[in-house]
Amino acid sequence: MGPVDIIPAPMPAPPGAGSLVGCAVEVAGLLSLADGLSGGPRRVADLAAVTGTHGPSLHRLLRALACIRVTHEVAPGVFALGADCPAGEGWAGEGWAGDGPAFPLFDADSLLYSVRTGQPAIRRLTGRPVFDYIRSDPDASAALAAFTAAATERAAPALVAASGFARFGTVVDVGGGAGTLVKHILRASGATRGVVFDTAASSSAAARELAADLRLAGRWEVRAGNFFDGVPPGGDAYVLKSVLHDWDDHAAARILRNCRAVMTPAARLIIFEPVLPRVTAWSPAYLPAVLSDLICLVFTDGGRERTEADYRALLAGAGLDTAAVSAVPGSAHFHRVEAVPGR
Repeated sequence: MGPVDIIPAPMPAPPGAGSLVGCAVEVAGLLSLADGLSGGPRRVADLAAVTGTHGPSLHRLLRALACIRVTHEVAPGVFALGADCPAGEGWAGEGWAGDGPAFPLFDADSLLYSVRTGQPAIRRLTGRPVFDYIRSDPDASAALAAFTAAATERAAPALVAASGFARFGTVVDVGGGAGTLVKHILRASGATRGVVFDTAASSSAAARELAADLRLAGRWEVRAGNFFDGVPPGGDAYVLKSVLHDWDDHAAARILRNCRAVMTPAARLIIFEPVLPRVTAWSPAYLPAVLSDLICLVFTDGGRERTEADYRALLAGAGLDTAAVSAVPGSAHFHRVEAVPGR
């Protein structure tokens, strides 16, 4: 995808995005990005040197700002001031306040720290990686589980409709949490079996979720384990929904290699994640994905949203061939990346 010269009419930000966008705009002001771009388009590396920031992390911020027309990516990694760039003290995030913080611990200070250092602010705030912190705090663990299950409940009908799971005898949902996606897959595919594979802490919730629907009796199984150590064999399809963006390329490749190791030649891997454009011209369609990418920046050790080229390279390195990449109709931001074992 190249630069888009025709800017469509403005549309409102997605629900819940307001506070995140406000943080991004506030950080842009704190870094004086308007001054840095006042002389015309600049490469991210040059702008990072001027602002004292981590180049790749600044790129992620600029990409989010491009989706609201504060900046404009005129070429890959080259940004200019956008049509809606506020002047003077307008760089404060007013008008994007939303209904309060969309994520605890995500604020302008946290985002500024991560853009400057390239490190997750969560480590500075809690003293440990995000998943270690969540495991150590029952309230945080319960909150994440509830958030993830609710988000999957909203997205699942569109994901299932776009993927044709009826072609598979057994579907293994790797990192499947509370079993919400498997529940929807089995409801839509009466002859399909489902396996939810996640940590032992998630097993009881997944079993309760699936047992509650008597129509699914005898067609599901919950397996506990660690996807960095391996995944269950026997699947005709392996699903990774909202998993890979939590991890850097090295860790994501390890998960993918473990899936590849148990896949038969006919098996499929289906990834549900946002897919970023090569160049971020203004479009509200990409706003959820680029904001999710900023959340990854602040909270994870190297996690990020990826472009199609990133996914193709990641899959190839794990011995998988990309078969299809497509947006999921009816979804706010998910794409379906489907892969097969390499030959």
